[in-house]
Amino acid sequence: MDSYIDFFGKVFISKLDSTNILLGVLIILKRGLSKALGFSIFEFLIILGIILILIRIGVPNIIKISRIYKYNDYVFQVEKLLNYARILSMERSINVAICVTNSSSMLVYNRGYNRSIVCSGEILGRVMIVDDFVELSGGPGAFDPRGLAYTSTSFYVKRKDINSCMKYSLQTLRGYITKEGSCN
Repeated sequence: MDSYIDFFGKVFISKLDSTNILLGVLIILKRGLSKALGFSIFEFLIILGIILILIRIGVPNIIKISRIYKYNDYVFQVEKLLNYARILSMERSINVAICVTNSSSMLVYNRGYNRSIVCSGEILGRVMIVDDFVELSGGPGAFDPRGLAYTSTSFYVKRKDINSCMKYSLQTLRGYITKEGSCN
């Protein structure tokens, strides 16, 4: 015969003819269908346990990476909004005010020719924080039509869960927006 049984009890047939197929079917019926096909329940539980351990290790890391990404995205949005306000003041030859209205939004207002720092007027841009682990603070600040800050102020993007913070400072009579990695 051209068939043989290996160490694990599986039937291998070297020639495909009716006698070998019949022999394979008889061996499967004799040993039982559960032993011939599939996994045992013990093997399934071991694989399930390994998968659960990997999930237990992986999910907290995915959440942590997601929070880091979101925080960095908010920092980038605030930096982009401050640069946008400065450039917009020069392009339109207007005064703009930058205000943190609550701990979750920063707005840029058109102040026209008025140099007062009042958080009112036409809204030209905004950053909205939708996650509860990040908050905005600081301000208000303003740029004149030359792109110079006429108040010295700072804006903060804080991550509350690990006490991390990014500080943006507007320097009086300069167009600089400095970025510092700490809020001290």
